Amino acid sequence: MVQVKLRKLGVLSMGLVSCLATLFIGVIGFIIMLILNSLLGSVVSGVGGLSSLFDVSSGAIFFLVVYPILGFISGIIGALIYNLVAKIAGGLKLELEELE
Repeated sequence: MVQVKLRKLGVLSMGLVSCLATLFIGVIGFIIMLILNSLLGSVVSGVGGLSSLFDVSSGAIFFLVVYPILGFISGIIGALIYNLVAKIAGGLKLELEELE
């Protein structure tokens, strides 16, 4: 076992990883929204005012654009907070196993 300490995170790389992770989750959410819209759209469209909840275009913008942007921003903020706390606490200790 090799012990290492994670003292600093790359801010932009953490933002990119968070962006891609939330994009993946957003695609799943968008697919679920499409399925619900196709199943419940005709029922909900008859009720006044609720049809906008199942609007596909606004869902696409939220799940596929806004959600990953928020993920990128939160990843950057999280990395900055980690880097600040790691200076005080010394970072995370990791145990890694060497492969033969």
